[in-house]
Amino acid sequence: MRRLTRTPLVTIALAVLALVALTGVALAASGKGGVLSADDEAVSGSNADRVAQVAKDYVKSQGISAEYSHVESGDGGVAYEVEFKSPDGEVEVQVSSDFKVVNSVTEGPEGAGGEVGKD
Repeated sequence: MRRLTRTPLVTIALAVLALVALTGVALAASGKGGVLSADDEAVSGSNADRVAQVAKDYVKSQGISAEYSHVESGDGGVAYEVEFKSPDGEVEVQVSSDFKVVNSVTEGPEGAGGEVGKD
């Protein structure tokens, strides 16, 4: 009877960890991995797709150059928040439950401070 040693199991475990780490690095580098804070809840499915499209159309209509990141549940009475990354920082588009843009906020790069709200 053949006896398994720990070496193959450790090797497999390390390979899985490396793959997970590389995936995280790739998502972060692409800007598509949008990291949610502990109090944010990601939204997925057809509502997320519809909200994302509404926000993308809004950003484009405003002439804002930004790359889509993710949709999360809103706070402060807003149903959804859609995050975008731009060279100037981050853009958050707030969308109501009836899929209408109610506000957008531009946050400068880290360390630059300041928020600008747009109606």
